[in-house]
Amino acid sequence: MTENLDVVSGTSLSSGGLFVALDAALEASGADIDALKNQETTVVAEVDETIVDSTTDVVIVGGGGAGLAAAVSAHQNGAKVILIEKTPRIGGNTIISGAAYNAADPERQAMLEMTDNEEETIETILIEEQEDSLVQEWQATLQLEWEAY
Repeated sequence: MTENLDVVSGTSLSSGGLFVALDAALEASGADIDALKNQETTVVAEVDETIVDSTTDVVIVGGGGAGLAAAVSAHQNGAKVILIEKTPRIGGNTIISGAAYNAADPERQAMLEMTDNEEETIETILIEEQEDSLVQEWQATLQLEWEAY
């Protein structure tokens, strides 16, 4: 047993919470926490040799929304694509977007109906007083787009 563990990339707060809970549990059990923190660990990583020794047209680093869109576009245009992601799951910040769609295609976007919650969110954003000039500019643009909508 060791407490000499790495945090998980992309989950800093969750990892920190895990360590706080682990410390509390170990302390309650009477364990020597310092001894557990100082034990050496062995890192074992498996390497997929087919990827290491591959030839491709495009390598995309980062499996967030932009990286995934780039990978799909490259593939649709005939490229052989390898996508590399550092975290255990793809999606990046897009996985916490609240299920909003990033639809730049006007035809696809026109088919989506705005929910009451989305309308309420926009209206709330528009009435919030902002101090940052960049956010104020963004808010003014949103107001114009909202009125056009």
